[in-house]
Amino acid sequence: MADWQNDLGSFFEQKEQTHAEQERSETERFLEDVAMPAYAQLKVELEKYGREVAIRETASAAAIAVQHGGMDEFRYSLQGRTFPEGILPFAEILSRERKGIRMIRTESMVRSGSDYTILDITSDEVIAHFLTHYKRSIREE
Repeated sequence: MADWQNDLGSFFEQKEQTHAEQERSETERFLEDVAMPAYAQLKVELEKYGREVAIRETASAAAIAVQHGGMDEFRYSLQGRTFPEGILPFAEILSRERKGIRMIRTESMVRSGSDYTILDITSDEVIAHFLTHYKRSIREE
């Protein structure tokens, strides 16, 4: 009797591992195929305006940091967040406090609603989302 129970337990354990691997794979694909190319384009343009730009990617996030005059100006990091509908991308944003020296951390979904997944987001959407927050941040300095 215990054999079928162990078999059922193994089945569900394997199913859960496969689901987790799929989520990791989708996030990694988004970061490599969408976020990093968008960051590369942003880096080229921002450097034209005297900004120093650093880009970094890990298995679970991709980040772009902008400095101006030797000071941190803006940081933007994309990650995947799991919801019942699927994995959705969200940005963690660090920007300078208005006329201050303190950095403020906020989070923002890349697209509103939930009728999409991380694989539906394009590099153009990432760039537009980044620029919306970046321009707002440095406009208030």
